[in-house]
Formats: sequence, C-alpha cells, structure tokens
Amino acid sequence: MTFDYYFKRILKDAFPSDIIIDNDIKVGTLPLIIDLIIKIPPPFLKNEVQNYSNTLPVLIRNFREINIIEYKSSHDIPNKGDLLKLFGYFGLYAEQNNFELADLINQKCTLWYICCLKPKFLKKLTNKSKIVLEKGKGLYKISKSILGFNYFILIIDELELKEENYPLLLNLKGKKLVEVIKKIIREGLIKN
Repeated sequence: MTFDYYFKRILKDAFPSDIIIDNDIKVGTLPLIIDLIIKIPPPFLKNEVQNYSNTLPVLIRNFREINIIEYKSSHDIPNKGDLLKLFGYFGLYAEQNNFELADLINQKCTLWYICCLKPKFLKKLTNKSKIVLEKGKGLYKISKSILGFNYFILIIDELELKEENYPLLLNLKGKKLVEVIKKIIREGLIKN
C-alpha cells in the first residue's frame, strides 16, 4: 500500500547507510511477511547512534541491534491480534536466523508495533498495567517483566507536534495532517 511504502521510505531516508533497513521479510513456510526490520551493526549502535539522536529520537533512542516493526497506516484498523502476530513473526525470524535465548535476554532485539491511530484495545491493556506510557507522548512499552525483552507500541497521532516528529506525523490523515503541514509551513521548513 502507498502509505506503507511512504512510511518505510521515511525511515530509509532518515538513517545513515550503516543502518540496514529491510522490508517485507518473509518468515516461515506460509506467506508471512514482516513489514520492516532495521538492523544496526553493534559498533555503530555503540559508538555512532548518539550522533543521530535528533533523527526520529522516539525510535533511535530505543533501537537495538535488530528492530522488528509492524506498521499500521492511518487507513488500517489496528487490533490486539496484531500484537500477538508480531510475536509469532519474531519467533519465526529468530528461528530462521539462529538466535540464541541469550540474544533476547541481552536486549539484542526490540519489537515495534507502530500505528497512526490509537488502537481501541490499548486503554484496556494500560488499565491492567500490562502496558505503560514511556517518557513523552505516544510511546508505550509492554512490561518487560512479562516478556523479558523490549516491545514498544508507538502511536503516531499522540506524538508531540515538533520538528523531530514531522517525518512520522506526515503519515496521518485529515485535520491532524493539515495541522502538521500548516505548522511546517509556519516554521519555514517548506514554502507554500
């Protein structure tokens, strides 16, 4: 879908070529496809990533070596099953790539469920303390005590309206998108 392509293109353009971004990765024997995997070489992650801390900081500050992303555009309807589906995809990907249990425990991987609109199921999960709001707006984290590794939920519609979030906010639709574009024009980042 066009919106999925646009989101993936934003991420590819935002990060340096040292960071490998694969999309539509097939896992398992069925036609199962992971939307996006961002691989950051360990030396880069350790030494260089801080140089890009202003590049989509809500993402880069939480990235690990392997970041598996499920993306829901503003035209998709997110559902709780998608969270579980990402677990399954991750399991198949880990098996195909010979991950060790230690890789998970050592925080080699993160799972990301990124959606433009707030899912209806999120409120129920946050009320049960299974998911907590991280620092800032729009970033939630499934309790590490449940999983043992990082699983983030990013709600683009909840991100603050500021320059560092513009590439993500441009994935929205309707009045919110118009608001983002007007602010970008007012700030002189593009000319009308």
